[in-house]
Amino acid sequence: MKRQIGLSGAAALIVGNMIGVGIFTTVGFMAAHIGNPLWMIGLWFGGGLMTMVAAWCYGVLGAAYPEAGGDYVFLREGLGEWAAFVAGWVLVCVILPSSIAALSSALADGLSRVAGVSSWSMEALAVRLSPKWAAAGLIVGVHLVSAAHLRWTLGVQKLTTALLILVVASLLFLGFGWGDGHWGYLAVGGSFPGFQALGVAAVGIIFSYSGFFQVVYLGGEVRDPTRIIPKSILLSVTIVTAVYTALVALYLFSAPIELLAGRIDVGQLAAKRLLGAKGGLFIEAGILLAIAGSLNATVPAGPRIAYAMSADRCFPKPFGVLWSPTGMPMLGLALQAALSLAYLLLGAFDEILSCTTIAMVLSSMGVGISLLRLRRSIARRRHSSEWRIILPATVFVVCYVATGFSIAYGYPEETALGLGIAAAAVPLYVLKKRLLKIPPAHSCG
Repeated sequence: MKRQIGLSGAAALIVGNMIGVGIFTTVGFMAAHIGNPLWMIGLWFGGGLMTMVAAWCYGVLGAAYPEAGGDYVFLREGLGEWAAFVAGWVLVCVILPSSIAALSSALADGLSRVAGVSSWSMEALAVRLSPKWAAAGLIVGVHLVSAAHLRWTLGVQKLTTALLILVVASLLFLGFGWGDGHWGYLAVGGSFPGFQALGVAAVGIIFSYSGFFQVVYLGGEVRDPTRIIPKSILLSVTIVTAVYTALVALYLFSAPIELLAGRIDVGQLAAKRLLGAKGGLFIEAGILLAIAGSLNATVPAGPRIAYAMSADRCFPKPFGVLWSPTGMPMLGLALQAALSLAYLLLGAFDEILSCTTIAMVLSSMGVGISLLRLRRSIARRRHSSEWRIILPATVFVVCYVATGFSIAYGYPEETALGLGIAAAAVPLYVLKKRLLKIPPAHSCG
């Protein structure tokens, strides 16, 4: 794979993937549990600081193993082939395709809502397309863009991310400068919200900050990876932390927290109170750009994981072949598009995503443990102390363990199903070992 991703492209992939719908919709539910504006702002800022620790860990691993595959490679090196195999299969065949289906469906619904139609009309062909078929068209289209060339994907990503930042910056500038808000709304006191309320809020905040590791899946295509991968991740998390903290402050500046509590349309409500009916357009535009950016950034990941797995004989060999004109993993893109379409048309993506959340948390937890196990070799390469790795990696693992317990406690059925989906990859691994009868290609060393 050709190394062609620079700092701006890497940052666009990460920022565009991180800023999602959550910041526009989840703050109201958190307000219902927290009830204190300053605690709300502090939690979102603190979430950014904690994400910075996780970002540093991923940056260290990405610089040490700048290959295609991301989590798969880190787990392979740190925990062994079995852990990498399970995580890789679940990511390639379940999590990423269902995420693409969900994002495409949300984008099609959003475009339909903005256009004021319930179906897309093609009069010349006498065909009316429901949002589901429009979403199918988006899935095909975004995979074709990714198949054409990586620079097309990067071009789209830079455009959507730049527009998103422009929309958010304009909303903040106009809202704080000329909006009909009141700083007194932020000064409302309140008692300590309690650990249960903090736990509920923390889960939403952690997932709103997720996606900071997107560039490591394309590690084999990053120029000067030992410098650009960690720098792009930390820079992106800094930008997103500033954006999230400022937006939460703007929402709380717009209205008393009691009015925002429990509202899924908290972004719309705040924008309209500050800037009138037209203020809602900023939120609509922000949501659509956030979804489009996340969709475009998600597509390249799965085929790169399949490519890396194929090289280790953990995935069929043809998935390791690159199309010579562009160097793209075409078979991996085709498989991902087909699975995404299947999940979309079956209408199963929401249920699958809710069940596989625990698998995503376990994968990230495994990455943190891998860093701890690899600390000696990485510290030698970095010419630094092991403790500079041990401390942040331990914080990272503890945070994800706590998140995993929170999810399991709050959603026991979905957690059990998610663990079942992950366990389904184990028989495949056993079969693979028996058929090939070879030792693992890599060890934890």
